[in-house]
Amino acid sequence: MRSRLAGFDDAISYADRHWMQFEAERDLSPELVRIIGASGFFDVLVPKALGGLAQSLTTWFDHTEALARADGAAGWVAGHGALANALLVTGGDTRLTHAFMQADQPLAAWSNLPKVVARETDGGLRITGRWGFVSGCSHATWVGGAITLDASSQRAGRRTIAALAPRTQARIDRTWNLLGLEGSGSHDVCFDDVFVPWEHTFAWPVLEPNPAVQGTRHLAGIWFISMTAAAVALGLAGAALELLDDELAGKQNRLTAQPMRSNPALLRSIEKAEGVRHAGRSAVRSILHDIDVDADHGVQLPLEQRITAVRAAATAVRFSADVIRECVGMGGANALNRTHKLQKVLRDVVCLTQHISSNDAMFESLGLARAGDELMAARL
Repeated sequence: MRSRLAGFDDAISYADRHWMQFEAERDLSPELVRIIGASGFFDVLVPKALGGLAQSLTTWFDHTEALARADGAAGWVAGHGALANALLVTGGDTRLTHAFMQADQPLAAWSNLPKVVARETDGGLRITGRWGFVSGCSHATWVGGAITLDASSQRAGRRTIAALAPRTQARIDRTWNLLGLEGSGSHDVCFDDVFVPWEHTFAWPVLEPNPAVQGTRHLAGIWFISMTAAAVALGLAGAALELLDDELAGKQNRLTAQPMRSNPALLRSIEKAEGVRHAGRSAVRSILHDIDVDADHGVQLPLEQRITAVRAAATAVRFSADVIRECVGMGGANALNRTHKLQKVLRDVVCLTQHISSNDAMFESLGLARAGDELMAARL
């Protein structure tokens, strides 16, 4: 990849040294979030007119993947957070964007899994309830989630929206306790009769780009989340191959006393795994590059390209999981030690294979979109 953002290597190094701490605390440390923010990565896709870096999707992918090699949870939160920031300033009202960007390091976090009651009132909504799986919410400056409006809503033409408020107005319920990506801090965000003005909501997941924002180029939808899962999974697969190489160093076959690295069957398996990862990574980066090129020429992202992106991303997640399982198998019993990072990588990728953006059901959703299901096509 091209040179990384200044200071981002510090984030990679920090995450690599502290992954066990993140797992124990079920959250990233404030220090890591500070280092990532200082590098500018959270604003890597934000337009320059708003103080962002306006970099390419491939730059976003490369950094997310590199951080995920050090720690899957860190890669997930950072990649997801950078996208959330870009989407908020792309689709949000100018007043929301202005309020959001006032923080020293703005960071948005929201979820598509609401258990809320939203009551319309003068000027906005009063919301009570919670959203689950809000990755990075402990460190975000604005939080919230998706809401389905009543058919009689005064917001004509909008059925689903994202509603956000400053984190100081919310409560974080530390519910995250899954097997993988433990450090992502994907806890519940709770609103207790929080008033959210209409200008702090925006159409979601069918984004309506704000024409007042110059330099807007990225559109919303599930395909973005699928690409985050792919970037993290491919980073984890790269980490697994490196960890396996370290594990085999100096090891000998107990029966033949020959170096394990000279075992023909082992060599074949490793090279196949490297090839699978490379093919998946190349496919995903190529698609992101094409999307960037089209955006530079003002071409909107057509449905077929969104389907291709999600299909490639979900496939990359599954292939990465296969690579990691193969590495764990070749690593032997020691690879399953709780202190060995290889078992942690395995748990992280299993979590990604179950994520809504990259699980088996997503392939069914793609088929429905291709067959003309308008709702599913809009969500992509």
